[in-house]
Amino acid sequence: YRFNFNDTDTYFKNLKKGFSNMRLISSFLLLIVLSSCGGKGSSSSDALPYTTLSEPAPMTFQNEACESQSFQTMSDFDSVSVYSQIDAESVPVQIPLKRIMNGKKIQSPDQSIISNSIYKFQETYTIDRTLNGGYYLLDDYYYGYNLISNGLDLEACSATSYNRYTYEGVGLNVANSIRLTYKKISELGYSLPAVTLNIVPYIQYEGVLRDGNRDGEKYRQYLTDNASYLYTEKKITFYPQSIEEYNEGNVPFWEMSFVTSHEYGHHIFTELTNYRKYDKSGNKESNIHTCFYDSKASEKLKEQSKPSFFSTRSKDDKVLFALKSINEGFADMIGFYTLDEKLTHLSASECFRINRDIDYGNFQDRTRKIFNYEALSAMDSSIVNESLDTCKTADYQEVHSVGAIFAYVSNSLMDSLGLTKDQKLKVLLDATKKMSEEDFSSLKPSTIIFNTVNSIRDLALKVSEKNYSCEQLKRTHFELYYGYLSCN
Repeated sequence: YRFNFNDTDTYFKNLKKGFSNMRLISSFLLLIVLSSCGGKGSSSSDALPYTTLSEPAPMTFQNEACESQSFQTMSDFDSVSVYSQIDAESVPVQIPLKRIMNGKKIQSPDQSIISNSIYKFQETYTIDRTLNGGYYLLDDYYYGYNLISNGLDLEACSATSYNRYTYEGVGLNVANSIRLTYKKISELGYSLPAVTLNIVPYIQYEGVLRDGNRDGEKYRQYLTDNASYLYTEKKITFYPQSIEEYNEGNVPFWEMSFVTSHEYGHHIFTELTNYRKYDKSGNKESNIHTCFYDSKASEKLKEQSKPSFFSTRSKDDKVLFALKSINEGFADMIGFYTLDEKLTHLSASECFRINRDIDYGNFQDRTRKIFNYEALSAMDSSIVNESLDTCKTADYQEVHSVGAIFAYVSNSLMDSLGLTKDQKLKVLLDATKKMSEEDFSSLKPSTIIFNTVNSIRDLALKVSEKNYSCEQLKRTHFELYYGYLSCN
């Protein structure tokens, strides 16, 4: 996989009111930069050429007339063909329209699952980047914000199929993937508020590089190659694919149902737990779950960006770090448990295909997915280790790596107890809901994660005929033979 992105809508509305401490923005924007990285280019129309990063690949509206004319609506059709990834290959597939279309709009008929879908949202931030320790960082030189467009309601009109890289095709495929996951969740008696979809927004940063041998050079940065969930607005965003990824022929995220299900998993986790309680910073970067990375475009940005500033790595708030890690693992498990196996092949993305697969017991560098002493001590440490700066290597202070271990350990535990996929989903949801009853404020990350896995064990035992003790859990998946973690 390549997940890792940020929906910036609510966060940057506050910028227009004025921030006194732009350091909050610095770390958040740099997180965005990692995931949205792109290739270099220049614009001859500017007096001083721009270095352009992550230029978006072209998108089209297949039926432009739909915006202004009345057509036979999609709800009149039983199904429509869109491109989606099946068994690791993007192919045209038929999707039903009953639960994802309301007249011409891509939304649930009663707006209970998807309240609205928008496209053509566009905004620009003017922020300079300064040289710091050999890396160009987004820093304190904030000049302005320009909301170019609030976006338009995404509508689809008469058609039996939609091409790739069309707004309608993207919106319909994402909506259908959410429908599939919601269906499995609702069958277990859980209800959830609706989400909104932000389809391929154009979010741009521009400014000037300060200091160093590139002083005075203009840059332009787009957010690309990712997806995100913003819980303050219950919004799932799919960012544009970069031109580099497009030219390589790589699959865009919106064609991977697993990615959509993962983002919806963050919505489920936030609604079932008291996660919001532990975001004490007031910093909107904590509200955004960026999930995927590993685009070829991002490699070019790493030449300029300092990994230790990325907010997906361990910071001062250890409780929030632990909950974010569980959230990431939970979202991966939701994807595997609610979708058909043919929709969860991860081979289209190098970083995803092993690291985020809950059935694989190793990372790509052959590090075992286990909470051993090295992992637990790094998670609990107040010292932030230097990032290994590669998705192929286990990083015990990065939420996606820790989440991948959590997902594998929890899934392996339930496999040992002989649970079916539907039983695993029920246990996972029940254990997650139980988290809302807990007070994590004084606990270390290792304790929070161990207690959560142990809660999954307790609930799994109620539907299994096998035995699996807490001490066995510690020996097998935490490699602890003594009382560092308590089973009480």
